[in-house]
Amino acid sequence: MVKHMKKGLSPMIATVLLIGFTVAVGAILSVWFTTFTKTQTSGVSGIGACTINPVDIEAMDLSNGVLTYRVINRGIHPINFTNAIFSCDTGSWMNTSFSVLLPENSIVILKENTTQGAGNPCTDRLKVEIILYGYCTDIPGSTKEVRCPAGGCFG
Repeated sequence: MVKHMKKGLSPMIATVLLIGFTVAVGAILSVWFTTFTKTQTSGVSGIGACTINPVDIEAMDLSNGVLTYRVINRGIHPINFTNAIFSCDTGSWMNTSFSVLLPENSIVILKENTTQGAGNPCTDRLKVEIILYGYCTDIPGSTKEVRCPAGGCFG
């Protein structure tokens, strides 16, 4: 008489396979969760740059038709300074330039011929509006303002 023996996995091999499968699934989920978290927090850190990357305008001087001002990046991120719009009682004009301003650095800008239209000089307060690409910032003061570009801060 021939005996048929049931064949199967030993309990030891089954345990090792179960533990190995569990560790593999855990590793895959860990990698996915890390990637997901980085993706979700990158948008938040970009928004946070609006508050942790202040930009100041200082040392404004308007004399003899030359406007001198200094833009200072007091934040921790580089900014791309693209435009300055000047306005006063006689009109407004734009000074277009492009420079990368590193953290804790400043750039001094000279704008000659600070007249608008048909040679009308500014006789009242001067408002300087700095347009930055990449970050939105605020400058305190009634004659100075920094705002986001038309498409939004990160548009």
